[in-house]
Amino acid sequence: MMSGKLNIGDVSIDGKVEIVDEDRLCYLVRNISKGATGLRTISKQLLDEFVAFYAANPDATANDARNTLSGQTEIDKYEYGYASTLMIMAKMVLDNSAEMSKKNLSLLNHEEHPFQQIFYGAPGTGKSHKVKEFLELNKVPKENIFRTTFHPDSDYSTFVGTYKPIMERISEHLFNKNELISKLNEMKKQGITYSPHKFGAKYWYSLKQLSNADIKDILSACGLSDNYTVEIVKGIAIGEDLLKKSKESKIVYGFIPQVFLNAYMQAYRKPDEEIYLIIEEINRGNCAQIFGDLFQLLDRDEDGYSEYTIKADADLRAFLEENLGADNPGIKDGELCLPSNFYIYATMNTSDQSLFPIDSAFKRRWDWDYEPIKYKNTGWVIDIHGIKYSWISFQKEINKRIFDATSSEDKMLGDYFVNPRNKVITEKMFLNKVLFYLWNDVCKDGEGDIFKLSDTENISFSDLHGDDGKQKLVSMMEHLKVTKMEDSYTHDNSEMESDDNYTKRHIKVSFPDGTVFEDNNSTNTLINIINKIGPEKVSELGLMISDCPFVSKEKIEEDGRGYGNSQRELKGGYYLTTKLSTDAKLAKLQEISRLLNCNLTASIIEI
Repeated sequence: MMSGKLNIGDVSIDGKVEIVDEDRLCYLVRNISKGATGLRTISKQLLDEFVAFYAANPDATANDARNTLSGQTEIDKYEYGYASTLMIMAKMVLDNSAEMSKKNLSLLNHEEHPFQQIFYGAPGTGKSHKVKEFLELNKVPKENIFRTTFHPDSDYSTFVGTYKPIMERISEHLFNKNELISKLNEMKKQGITYSPHKFGAKYWYSLKQLSNADIKDILSACGLSDNYTVEIVKGIAIGEDLLKKSKESKIVYGFIPQVFLNAYMQAYRKPDEEIYLIIEEINRGNCAQIFGDLFQLLDRDEDGYSEYTIKADADLRAFLEENLGADNPGIKDGELCLPSNFYIYATMNTSDQSLFPIDSAFKRRWDWDYEPIKYKNTGWVIDIHGIKYSWISFQKEINKRIFDATSSEDKMLGDYFVNPRNKVITEKMFLNKVLFYLWNDVCKDGEGDIFKLSDTENISFSDLHGDDGKQKLVSMMEHLKVTKMEDSYTHDNSEMESDDNYTKRHIKVSFPDGTVFEDNNSTNTLINIINKIGPEKVSELGLMISDCPFVSKEKIEEDGRGYGNSQRELKGGYYLTTKLSTDAKLAKLQEISRLLNCNLTASIIEI
């Protein structure tokens, strides 16, 4: 591959060479020499040789190139007669490459496309997803994307590279056909018996790469009959079976590049393509320790190059010079410099800022892109014991409480804090992902006012597990005034519940004095129980359904949600709001029993 390319219409500085046309293999070149103009076809493969030669020997002449390169490839040797033209074209390529390294991304708006950028926000706001979408939108090939995730054990050696012990298998030397002819002749001269057989076993690895015709050529060159082919083949089988097993390995030390160095080298190997290093969770590692002296490279000029280069240590310099070339801009004079096609994007959860604080000197070298909570997953539901609550309603209520308690957005729930299948957050997922996070990370110091069954009754995370925990969880959601989704109200209409053919589940409640209430219509059961307990006592508890009172003397104004239409009259001029599923009604009764010490025994009967 060439380090740059020529385009149709390109003209050398002296005007002697112009690229007229090209195809996959060749350039058609107009050449002006001693006043005469002619067309020449120049092989791209041959030009590659001259480009590599002049990159390593910038002061060499055309004759130096001709003498050094002639006969090294299968290309027609007479084409080296165009060495002067090739020299000019090679320098055009190198000039184009250098110019492209400076201007390859000039069309990009770097205010919108910064060289170094950190996407930050609350957990689950879609920061990584935003980076992924950007890469897909810009059709960045996989080989130009390098990813890593920082963690407390990350350091310079795991980010950049270091010498490590590696197991090296002793490699077999690969002899060409002429060398093998020489080896077989030598064995014959030494008078070795069964020489074709032993020759096959000793040089099996090289012979395995050849065809039967090649083996016959070797025998013929050594004055042996084709009949000995079978002896060589037998020897190859023995060599492969026995000698291969005896090959030993040894431990050696070698420089092993890591993600930063792999991305860095790719950027210099592909100067006309964008290379991206993606760092997830950048503040979960010690950035000062991980970047080390690379920190200095993060200061970029307006073209995207590092304003200040740094000297590579001896090991890193030797590795890059071997892999890029000593004159490559990526290690020229032993110095490192970030090129303009090298982008570093990172993500950071603001809730994790305390892990490894990022100092202001490091911060100012990055552009920052805040990813807000958008509350966009309107179709997601939380399914608790058959009751479906709105994820958005829960998310907004919790985030409001978090902000009120902490005056910070760091620990809020992002839109993608969970990623449910089919938009349904199961009870298990809700408990073990959402509530577990809230209990341990938000409410551990009593903040948030979230884990409560009423204004006066707190619960713990463990209280929400087990059979009783399900009802407490429903009560907690009611206390948080989380909106139920419409499909959870389908069975709550009183007329439907009074239809024996429709109703499949109803509530049965027993009082300590032996009174039992049970009706196919759970709303009737609820009315009877509250009338027996006393509507005024229940009203004083201040229980709510969403933002509506459960029992009060207040008549709800209809607002399209159906709460006013669901109200039923109780004794003493009180009203009962019944827009609840059967499970939620049971949960309310259990909460009332607990708060008023009624000792009710309540259950749902399946018909």
